[in-house]
Amino acid sequence: MEIPRTLHVHLTDNEPEHDSPRHIVVSTDQNFIQIEAAGYNACNSADDNQPGNGYMAIAAIEVWEGELRLIVWSDINQEDPTHIISLEGARITARKCEYCGGSCPSDHDYACDGFVGDIDGLYSEEA
Repeated sequence: MEIPRTLHVHLTDNEPEHDSPRHIVVSTDQNFIQIEAAGYNACNSADDNQPGNGYMAIAAIEVWEGELRLIVWSDINQEDPTHIISLEGARITARKCEYCGGSCPSDHDYACDGFVGDIDGLYSEEA
């Protein structure tokens, strides 16, 4: 299944008393997913640009040197990103064992007895 290159979304506020919908555009290429929003812009981009042209990104997701990361430009007056957040801590393999704090959920060969026997039912289907 091919991912669309551009997706237009109208986000509405979760609080009904704030009627402030936002036009968001998510665009992709093979190296980058970028997020643009009408009324928001990047430092060196013309303010008359429209979302979807690739010049107004305020956030992006990329893989850099093997690391998945989120890049945010939250200050229109600053050219460099204001935040670069590694998402590696969100990897499934980073999940810690509820019993010993180790890597048992992703490394069953060296799992602790608590995880293997699930003595308290922390990993059962009902939990």
